[in-house]
Amino acid sequence: MIKTKNKVVQLPLVITGYTLFSLLLISVFLSTTLPWTSILVHPNSIKVNVVIAMVSLTVGALLPVLVGYFIGDRSVKSKSKLSHHFNGVLFGLLAYWFMILTSAFVAIPSQLFFDNNVRLILANLIPSIGVAIIATIIAIMHARSRQAKLDVVEYKPFVLVFIVSIIAMPLLSVINNITTNSVNIFTFFTPSIVVIVGLVAYATLRKLKLSSIQKLAWSAVSLSVLFVTVFVMNLFESAVMGYLWQPSAEVQSVGVWLAFAVAVVGWAVYWKYQLRALRRANK
Repeated sequence: MIKTKNKVVQLPLVITGYTLFSLLLISVFLSTTLPWTSILVHPNSIKVNVVIAMVSLTVGALLPVLVGYFIGDRSVKSKSKLSHHFNGVLFGLLAYWFMILTSAFVAIPSQLFFDNNVRLILANLIPSIGVAIIATIIAIMHARSRQAKLDVVEYKPFVLVFIVSIIAMPLLSVINNITTNSVNIFTFFTPSIVVIVGLVAYATLRKLKLSSIQKLAWSAVSLSVLFVTVFVMNLFESAVMGYLWQPSAEVQSVGVWLAFAVAVVGWAVYWKYQLRALRRANK
């Protein structure tokens, strides 16, 4: 059985995770921090509202992943810095799914919070709170278990929560569309991608000496990297194009598809090197 303590196995995900976060940071700066800062210096702007919007949107985009990363970094008992980075990235991927879930399905009732600034702060803070609670519980359980020296990708409670969070997002989306009578061809697009990519990733692991739970875990990691890469590249493409010029609808459409294509290629490169690393560790 492959142990992820092998640095060869850990390195592809760590490099990919840090690269994606760097692109996310640049995207948030270009699309949120920079524009709102320019509004802030305008003499007619309401400074308080601008600052709250800028900070809330920046926090909402970055804090959940950072919270997950730092908790994951502390979840494993290891002297290897790479192992801490590896587990931090794994928790960062988990944080992405919780961020999407809470952002999409947790509503802030206007009847209880009349102030728009309060609702904006809560909407961008709740995902981080949810990530902090779930990640802390799993991290403490792992740190106190007999598997504390192993990476969380081999820890069943983490893998279970990870997989459930991935399944929950498309499932809740389909249920929501059905209950609101808004079912169309796009309703099953994301669930289909989850199933297809998950099965493809699992199939590529079939010859490796991994347990079923480890194959599921790595399939979930692969699928998560794809979704996070698409998410980040769309933000990056939108931020760069919006910062450079005001493109037409046709150019925007091309940009979206280009970002998607680059994301898929990036994911394929990551998974190629990750599989190669797993095979080398399997020898």
